[in-house]
Amino acid sequence: MVLSDKALLLKDKFRLVFAQIRRKETRVEILRAIAYKRSVRMTATPLYLATLAAVLAVMLLAWLILREQRRTKSAVGLLALIVESSDDGIVSKDMLGIVTSWNSGAERIFGYSAEEMIGQPISVLSPPDLKNEMMDILEQIGRGERVDHFRSVRRTKAGKDLQVSITVSPIRDESGRIVGASKIVRDITAQAVAEKEVARQRERLNVTLRSIGDAVIAADTAGRVDYLNPVAENLTGWSSEEAMGRPLEEVLRIINEETRKPAENPVAKVLREGKVVGLANHTVLISRQGTEIAIDDSAAPIRDDRGELTGVVLVFHDASVERRSQDMLRKAEKLAAAARLSASVAHEINNPLAAIMYLIFTAKTAPDAPPAVVQHLALAEQEIERVAHVTRKVLGFYRGSKVPERIEIRSLIESALGLYAGKLEAKNIRVTRALEDCPPVEGAHGEINQAISNLIANAIDAVKPNGEIVVSTCRSAADKKRAVEISVADSGPGIAEENVNRIFEPFFTTKKDTGTGLGLWITKEIIERHGGTISVKPKGNGDWPPGAAFTIELPCAGEDPK
Repeated sequence: MVLSDKALLLKDKFRLVFAQIRRKETRVEILRAIAYKRSVRMTATPLYLATLAAVLAVMLLAWLILREQRRTKSAVGLLALIVESSDDGIVSKDMLGIVTSWNSGAERIFGYSAEEMIGQPISVLSPPDLKNEMMDILEQIGRGERVDHFRSVRRTKAGKDLQVSITVSPIRDESGRIVGASKIVRDITAQAVAEKEVARQRERLNVTLRSIGDAVIAADTAGRVDYLNPVAENLTGWSSEEAMGRPLEEVLRIINEETRKPAENPVAKVLREGKVVGLANHTVLISRQGTEIAIDDSAAPIRDDRGELTGVVLVFHDASVERRSQDMLRKAEKLAAAARLSASVAHEINNPLAAIMYLIFTAKTAPDAPPAVVQHLALAEQEIERVAHVTRKVLGFYRGSKVPERIEIRSLIESALGLYAGKLEAKNIRVTRALEDCPPVEGAHGEINQAISNLIANAIDAVKPNGEIVVSTCRSAADKKRAVEISVADSGPGIAEENVNRIFEPFFTTKKDTGTGLGLWITKEIIERHGGTISVKPKGNGDWPPGAAFTIELPCAGEDPK
């Protein structure tokens, strides 16, 4: 019997007492008042005392051993009850894999009784393709290693395969030698099925989130990012791994497009109000690379099955195209209104212009009119004819020309230059012509004239006094298509780089209060409607003239404008 530490300690103390008794004589007084009712002094020799101490020690040691046996028996019984009542299978086996114990939990899991399994190899539980697995586990145990929560498959008596979690530990004898293994087996089949279903649903959700066209960001209740789908990664410039755990404001930087101030954090608003909220109008996302993207949509709370708020999901999309379309629609509506107003004004001006022209003609042809007055009347008639021409152009633009005609570009350019002769002369602008003989183009004469006139008018406004405008034409054989190129360049300051992409937008102008922002937009619409293109070179870059150069390309008559 193995003694407890306390019994061993007492034994050592008794040995120490015996040694002290043997080394010197001890006197002991024994008082007896039973027979003689008086004190009796007795002297005991060391041998007598040693014998008495030995008897007492043996009796105490026997009592300690008996108590230790009872405790051990009680502990073993308790351990046996625990093992037997466990829902898990608890099995022991020797190093050859032969079962030496089998509890009721193992009986319930595998269907084998203890009588059937004790003395049998544990490999009867293994499917044929996993026989080597059990031998590998025994080898690990033989090296003194543990196997913790190892997942595998075991087969029941009925032939059903179970998903199990196995923990195996070595059993050692008193000398520390490994003599077997204890195994705890838990049936996790239902858990494995549930985990597989959860994994399947999670994968399906991930595939859905990766496939949708909107950006999705999930955040926890502290406002830290949990997830980004690929669209959100693309718009924000952050990968899901990089963004994980970062504050939402760092990943989703949003501002008001008009005020340029930071927009309200949608996660904070959802956490505060506990309901779906929409992003404010004119919200712009600034990506990690600094790109600005107009976005729209909403943020919503994430709740668990108890209704408690566990996070927030944001769903948004790139609304840049939509915003541009809305802006273009508003501008188009403004243009339509402006066109109707212009046509109405032009129509109303035509009637008094006709009367003025008649009066000037009458005065000019009067027989007694002085020559100087006739000369002034002729100039007045010329200027009024220009006004009438402009009103006719406005009406022509609004109504649209229905019948295309062949247009000689050289004569059209000369006509347009003649229209602005007064402005050119007033600013002393030199006009350089480089007009090649080009084939005619086909289209609405009034519209093409208006497009070219707009370019010449812009060049006149851009050039300072004593400047220069160069007007040139040539044939183009680009893309194997016969076309005519018309270029208008000036010696002005050119176009700022930041304005190049907006120069053809309606209502965009750099002339401050003197420009409407419609000329180039109208010109582009006319040219493209005729199957042509218009481009701009913002500065000369060392060439003459140093200012902006606009180039129109129109297909020759008889060519397919497409």
